[in-house]
Order: sequence, then structure tokens, then C-alpha cells
Amino acid sequence: MPDRSTWIEPIDLFGLGRMWFDGRPGRECLMDQARFDASDRSTVAIEIGSPIRADDSRLAIEVAQDAAGRWWAGTMWQCWRIPDGNASGMSTPIDAYRAATREDAIRRAAAGLLRSLPAITEGKAGRILAHWRRELPPRAGMMQNA
Repeated sequence: MPDRSTWIEPIDLFGLGRMWFDGRPGRECLMDQARFDASDRSTVAIEIGSPIRADDSRLAIEVAQDAAGRWWAGTMWQCWRIPDGNASGMSTPIDAYRAATREDAIRRAAAGLLRSLPAITEGKAGRILAHWRRELPPRAGMMQNA
């Protein structure tokens, strides 16, 4: 049976690693201690609530700088109006988007978040998701038609 394990190969002394799965290299990520350190220092850069009720659903992008000065931006969304009752997406700094500047990390995270949101267009969930898709690009400094 082939090895189907996931493991992280250390790349540098500051906690950067490369995730491997099924014997193939994957994305760069933070190793355990670096991930916890970045998580402790992360701050909310963008937070958008629901247009229906303020405490109903929310989307957020958090940013942190690691020990080597690289910026990481992680995403989180939670929508209580998805037809199955609840849906959410969460990304810790191990899955976050890395960039040389804070602004680039936020833009990369916002683009990834927009790609990962469900394609629901009807009902209350559809209104919330449409609101997020409309509000996130300008707040993240992305061009509207990009």
C-alpha cells in the first residue's frame, strides 16, 4: 500500500515548512510552534457581518507577522443561513496566505476566500454571500473587476 501520509518538511529556522501529501510537495505553511506564535499575534484586518442581523453571520481575515518578517493572513467565515442550518470555513495560519507585505497577504487571503465561498444565490444565505462578495474586494484593496 502506498504512503498516503501528510507531513511537513522544515524549510528554514523561522518555522516555514512545506506540506507533503501522498509523496508530492504541496503548499508552504508554518510549522507547529511558528503557527501558534503567529496565531497569538494575529489581528483582525477585515471583518464583515451579515446584512440581515449583525450577530447572524460573519467573515473575517486575520493577519500576523512571523519571526522572519513574512506576513500571513488567515480567513474565517460562518453563515448560519446556509440551507443545511450552518456552514463555515476556517483557516489557521498553517493554511494561510503568505506574502512579503501585510497588504499583499490580505489581498491573497481575500481572493482565496472569495473562491471558496459556496455558490448559493437564493434566500437569506444568498443575500449574505452576495453582500460579502460585494464588500470584501474594496476592503481588501482589490480592484473590483480583477
